[in-house]
Amino acid sequence: MEQEKEVQFYSAAVNAWFGTRIEHDRSLLTLAAGGIGLLLTLLSTVGVRSSEGAVLYSATLLSFLICLGSVLWIFRRNSTHLQEIIKNNVAGDAILRTLDAVAIGSFFLGAILSSIIGITVAVHSLHSSEENMSGENKSIGGLTQDSFDGVTNLRPGATDMTKSFEGATALRPAPTTPSPTQQPATLPDAPVPTSQSTTDQK
Repeated sequence: MEQEKEVQFYSAAVNAWFGTRIEHDRSLLTLAAGGIGLLLTLLSTVGVRSSEGAVLYSATLLSFLICLGSVLWIFRRNSTHLQEIIKNNVAGDAILRTLDAVAIGSFFLGAILSSIIGITVAVHSLHSSEENMSGENKSIGGLTQDSFDGVTNLRPGATDMTKSFEGATALRPAPTTPSPTQQPATLPDAPVPTSQSTTDQK
């Protein structure tokens, strides 16, 4: 009875160990794929603004790709290692140990580089928003100074009513001057009535 319990306990422990290792590798695979998707999204929306940024993006993508390749190779190597254990009773696999170290190391390197990229993008976005807000404040200040310029002229007694038609005298036609060859027109002398003057003398 005790021996049966020990066998069941050993079987449960082995199954839990295999499940934990497989879940660990699946988590690395999922997180690395998500990191690649996040980087591609940042590249399509934000873009690369410098050569240092391009190197940083490239190194991060390479790290996640190495992690993906290592995990996929681990899944394939696990079946081969189990077959060797069943057939030849081998103790361990140096390739699997190397792949585990490479997968974990490349994932952590990609995570650190992704954090640096995220901080850089956040700082750049903050600076851009501050510059935009300062530009908007300058434009608003200019509008408040220029839009209602001269509003004090609308005060009673401050309006200059002679300024609206200033220069209207220029529309008056200029006086005509006679040319030198043209004689001025003279009116004929009024006739003197002779009969009336004679009657008055008599």
